[in-house]
Amino acid sequence: CYGAGAPCYRCIWGDEQISAGGCSTLGVVGMLPGLVAMVLGVEAVKIITSGVSSLEGQLLTYDGRTCSFRKMKLRNSKPECLA
Repeated sequence: CYGAGAPCYRCIWGDEQISAGGCSTLGVVGMLPGLVAMVLGVEAVKIITSGVSSLEGQLLTYDGRTCSFRKMKLRNSKPECLA
């Protein structure tokens, strides 16, 4: 996500998810970082060449069980957020 007012991880998932741990404690399926890097690379090229991203203001999720992507519109950051 981009720009001022964009939500952080804590704004999206809440304190409960943060206290459960992240990738460093829960682990990551081996190929997922490569998949994320590929998507980010494509978005970077689109921003460099046209100045526009199709993911601006949205969260892209991937479900490995069904091999499907889903885009969700992001809300603004919470005013009371510590981050």
